[in-house]
Amino acid sequence: MTAVLLLAAVKLPAQSPAFYHLSTAEGLSDNFVNTVCRDKNGILWIGTSEGLNSFDGNTISTFYKNEYPELPDNNIQQLICDAQNNIWIRTVSNRVTMLDANRRFHSFTIGDTTDKTPAGILFSTKSRGPIVLKGNKHFIRKDLQQNKFELLRWAA
Repeated sequence: MTAVLLLAAVKLPAQSPAFYHLSTAEGLSDNFVNTVCRDKNGILWIGTSEGLNSFDGNTISTFYKNEYPELPDNNIQQLICDAQNNIWIRTVSNRVTMLDANRRFHSFTIGDTTDKTPAGILFSTKSRGPIVLKGNKHFIRKDLQQNKFELLRWAA
């Protein structure tokens, strides 16, 4: 038994992928990008060594410490978007900043205010929300009314 396969060549229009080259020439605060994340509205958030940027597909907006005092430093090290569409920002300081869904900045203390050790890794969990690693300790936001992350005590 012989099988015959006929292929019909159908010419379909190809769609070119959209790709943007973003640099300081387009308004980016710096060409050295440390981190990026996309929020639930499709906005691309870009953290550079010289500030926070957002890109909506057309326009780049920049955010600097001198304009937004809740942003502790312009050197943005990490960005994450949580389930509530908040952007969490880690810089080289001992604080983290949240840009809420209404796009207002809020600064958070990590543990003891006398500890000036920079915040480490920042990640988001479904059950506990954002967690900050600082040294060998984990910090969570226990009280949603306070702008503070407290030490996470693991149950034995």
